[in-house]
Formats: sequence, C-alpha cells, structure tokens
Amino acid sequence: MVAARAACPSQDPTRVNQRTAWVRTADTARSGTDWRLTVDTAARPTPPGPQFVVGTFWAEPGTTTRRVVLLSSQSETMDAYDTLTRTSATAFHSTTLRSRGEVSNGCVRRADDVLDVLWRTVPAGTLVVVR
Repeated sequence: MVAARAACPSQDPTRVNQRTAWVRTADTARSGTDWRLTVDTAARPTPPGPQFVVGTFWAEPGTTTRRVVLLSSQSETMDAYDTLTRTSATAFHSTTLRSRGEVSNGCVRRADDVLDVLWRTVPAGTLVVVR
C-alpha cells in the first residue's frame, strides 16, 4: 500500500485510493506493529478498504482540526483540501465544528479522549481497515 492517488475525485473517483507499488528491498527498513484499527463507517464517505497510519500532525493553534492522526487514503469527494500540497488526505481528528452535525469529506472525527489514545499510542504503519 502507498499513500498516493492516481486521479483526483473530479477526474475519476475510482482511481483515488487503493494504490500499490513496487519498492526495492534495499530502499526499505524492516519494522512492524501488532496494532490494527477497524473503522465501521456505516454510510459515511470515509474511503473503504485497507489503509495505514502515516503519522501524527499538529496544526497551528486555533485551527478547527488541531491534532490529526494522518491516514494514507485521500478524500473521494474533494480534490484538494490542503492548497499547499494539493491533496486531501484523510485522518482521525477532533473538531470544534460539532454544531454542524455529521459532516465528512472522508475523515473520521473522534471525541478528544479517543483521539488522545490514538495520538499517544498508535504507531505509524498501523493497519486501518475501513468497512
């Protein structure tokens, strides 16, 4: 699995996620984790299928999603959330926008206490299965 997309959602939503690639063994370092997360989204737009935790990110204070656990998938509903990188990576995150109800462009919003556990505990490379 790789954190890359072959097309933007506006071009071809079927080619946004689930990418694979060949990587030379000499360019890698073996590591692993026993962690595995399963997300049941019911009818939410989080991209289904296997993905992995890329790492953690702390945005500037005062933003609406200050802390995120970044995932390898991209939003299948928007081309570019982050105008600097032209990507729409999905993530586990909390939000100050709870009053807007259940809205998602692919991310998984969690309560702060759940995000605290994920933030401190789950290592990069952890398999995340979204169903």
